[in-house]
Amino acid sequence: MGYGIMPYSIDLGFIKTCYGVEDEGVKNQLLQKTSANLSSIDSQLEVEDGWEPALNIMQDFLNGIIKDAGDGAKNWYVLEVLIKTLGETCNNSNWYPADIDPFYSIKEFMMYTIDLERKINLPMTMEFPAVFTIYRTDFSAALAAIKNAAFEESQIKQFADWIAYSNQKKQDLVLFYY
Repeated sequence: MGYGIMPYSIDLGFIKTCYGVEDEGVKNQLLQKTSANLSSIDSQLEVEDGWEPALNIMQDFLNGIIKDAGDGAKNWYVLEVLIKTLGETCNNSNWYPADIDPFYSIKEFMMYTIDLERKINLPMTMEFPAVFTIYRTDFSAALAAIKNAAFEESQIKQFADWIAYSNQKKQDLVLFYY
């Protein structure tokens, strides 16, 4: 089986507006749209095992609060639900399974950040998911780096497709690896 990439195209500026959103109607809509997926996170990272309920993490995020949970895995899975809800999932057929070791040396692949100012600081994970953000301003350099890394031609082409699609939509890329 192995591990792979789940790529999302999203305007991270939009995600940033969800952090500490003041409009109660928007908060309620986001909670309603994400609640089913949040429940499935709780079935994997259970409250009984000491994990914070996913709904609480989402509510805190929408209220502009991030609690240091030690292992930030659940925070990142909750954020993935929000990204999936507000953004678009890209085809990952050539990236599952995949080895991402080269990602760690590509400076345009920012780890565990969703805003350039780094004002939203979710706790890092101890293991999974690994999360990489590629801002649209770095697309050209990121694509050049991928072309020079040890990836298959089909992976490079699919990555280029993600870049082209996100660029057209004026969105960024967020890659979850698990």
